[in-house]
Amino acid sequence: MLKALVIGRKMNKTAVVVISRKVKHKKYVKYVERITKLFVHDPTNKCVVNDVIFIKKSKPFSKKKHWLFVNKEQKELL
Repeated sequence: MLKALVIGRKMNKTAVVVISRKVKHKKYVKYVERITKLFVHDPTNKCVVNDVIFIKKSKPFSKKKHWLFVNKEQKELL
């Protein structure tokens, strides 16, 4: 399972998420942030923009949708 941030909810039963990671640059030896944008199948439309969610790889739902929404990350109340 991967942790992702929801950035788009304009399609029905689909969420657009980003996964960011830090990689070391070969020449400059500094860490650079790389972003991967994915389409996620959300059958119940529970995701909202700026939610942090967990996703997993699944069978293809369409040409670009190969990921499935698992659940939301619980927010801590202070």
